[in-house]
Amino acid sequence: MVAAKIKTFDRVLKVLARDYADAFLRLALPDVPLEVVGVLENVELAIPEERVDFVHRVLWGEREYLLHIEFQAEHRADFPKRMFVYSALLTRQMDLPVITVAIYLNRRDSPLPVSYEV
Repeated sequence: MVAAKIKTFDRVLKVLARDYADAFLRLALPDVPLEVVGVLENVELAIPEERVDFVHRVLWGEREYLLHIEFQAEHRADFPKRMFVYSALLTRQMDLPVITVAIYLNRRDSPLPVSYEV
């Protein structure tokens, strides 16, 4: 019975968030100046089947992490974004924070990116 009520409540909130997006955002995030510019209907995430090079469970101090090591022959423009996606998918699947280490196999004269910003 409780699960059914939660499911109904979930559906009602989704309808309100979709049909009254501006009001819902003002209620949910009152101090954030957001403007709705579009609503995307029935978004399904296309999660690619990917394989990473190596993942190890490690302890750093007293906390457990996944250590993701990725070997890369040369830098490609999509590499930072790909590592971001891998990290998110690993965190989701394994429920542990991820430390990613990229090991480049070829020398590069220009600097490599040190972060990825969404």
